Amino acid sequence: MDLYKKAVNNNSANGKFLLGNCYYEGIGVEKDTLKGCELRNEALRDGSAFAQAWFAKLTNQFPK
Repeated sequence: MDLYKKAVNNNSANGKFLLGNCYYEGIGVEKDTLKGCELRNEALRDGSAFAQAWFAKLTNQFPK
């Protein structure tokens, strides 16, 4: 958890996504879905490859 927080402090887009997942799921921190979503969205805007893959998987679940 500390490494993810350190990565976020160093403005790592992938770190934001991974920390966001932790907050969203309550892994190693108190569950906070709003904070998790905010970090995931920041990561997506910052160009995180992890966030882009997650978003593509998420959006492919919906009919076109």
